[in-house]
Amino acid sequence: KAGFFPFYVGIAIVISSIVNLVQARGVPRSDLFAEWGQLRQVLSVVIPTAIYVGIIPWIGIYVSSTLLVAFFMRRL
Repeated sequence: KAGFFPFYVGIAIVISSIVNLVQARGVPRSDLFAEWGQLRQVLSVVIPTAIYVGIIPWIGIYVSSTLLVAFFMRRL
């Protein structure tokens, strides 16, 4: 039926998250998650993508997607 696949994918995600949470409890807190340079690289993708999602309702998905792809081709 219609909800079969999403339900089992959701269960797999929840189980994977629980496994990651249990494994993370044994990691000392002194270890850094990421260095500033790595976070900067992640944010260079996350921020334009968030802006893309935010402008879709106003200018449409085609124009927004064109601008996002052009930005990434030019910038990254």
